[in-house]
Amino acid sequence: MVTLGFAWGRGVDVGGQGGFSWLDDFSLLGELVTRIRDLDTYARFCTGCQQYRDLEDFHRDAHASSGYRSQCAACESEKRRTTDPTPVVPEGHKWCPGCEQALSVERFGADKRRKDGLRGRCRGCLREQKREWNRRRRSDSGYRERENARRRERRASRDQVGVEG
Repeated sequence: MVTLGFAWGRGVDVGGQGGFSWLDDFSLLGELVTRIRDLDTYARFCTGCQQYRDLEDFHRDAHASSGYRSQCAACESEKRRTTDPTPVVPEGHKWCPGCEQALSVERFGADKRRKDGLRGRCRGCLREQKREWNRRRRSDSGYRERENARRRERRASRDQVGVEG
């Protein structure tokens, strides 16, 4: 656990009137900002337990802007333990997370990049996902203009080079 160790109200009595100098509070604010910057280099806020934790408590993540995951390792472990595992499926079947059923492997398309050689969702779920995507794309009025502008630009660049196609 990381703490700031900072207290407000350390100002100096000005002119014996019992008041505090605002300049002292502003200098303390600068000190606080400096400590928070230092804190960000050595610690990170966990979205799971809602606490600042040392960076060693987080797994690295190349895709995150900070380079670390948003939850500490303990929270991620707890999350994995408490979530429902994928159900056991019979031989020759595969679990589809889209329709949440164990289906025959014939209902899944091929994907040579995956360990089992099959897509993650069944053909029916992928078909429905593509229909929804097309529906949203067609309803976006700016999509068609952007797509036509892209095509015109590609055609113009091909004409400059002299490529037919």
